[in-house]
Amino acid sequence: MKPKPKWPLAKISQRRPGSRATGARHPFISIEGLSGSGKTTVATQLATLLGGVYYKSPPGLLAATRLVVDQTWGPIARHLYYYAGVARASEEIAVLLRRCPVVCDKYFATVVAYSRAMGVKVRNPPIYPIIEPDFAFLLVVPPQARRIRLKRRAEITARHAAFLRMELKATVLAEYRKLALTEIDNGEPDAQVTCDRIIDYLRRAGAMRRKP
Repeated sequence: MKPKPKWPLAKISQRRPGSRATGARHPFISIEGLSGSGKTTVATQLATLLGGVYYKSPPGLLAATRLVVDQTWGPIARHLYYYAGVARASEEIAVLLRRCPVVCDKYFATVVAYSRAMGVKVRNPPIYPIIEPDFAFLLVVPPQARRIRLKRRAEITARHAAFLRMELKATVLAEYRKLALTEIDNGEPDAQVTCDRIIDYLRRAGAMRRKP
């Protein structure tokens, strides 16, 4: 039996297209941020606390080709690849939201921030209809702390080091901030601290179903 969530979320009311009737679904949360900002750790732990499911983008078969795309494709081609991933993710997430909350590790905000930083003109919201997060959080971490985390994950290759420099020079973080995401400090070594900050925000926003 699946354990009860420590912090249950209230469902989100929504109007069905072409109908006056309203429905409800579980909340959709996205965790955005630069590489090494702790997205995966926080999103995984948060999903457990909220009784939801962790979702990683890009999904499925697209994820298998990500390394090649990042290393060899140009900015426009990379944008289209990640855009396709979000479109597919949107369809899968919509199904999951019928039964539980979803915490997504990277979504459309990350595609927009990186693509715009590399000179690609990106429309926001997109032309292709995708489900939008009810809450989108941007994890911010000092640059040195990010490098330490990335070194723990794997050795930083020359190509990866160049990518990290691009993140700074191309002002990816500045592009994130233009999207008016909710910033959360993830500089603490314990991800629980960050999850507590997010949960406190959700609680103050009235997103909780009941007080624990």
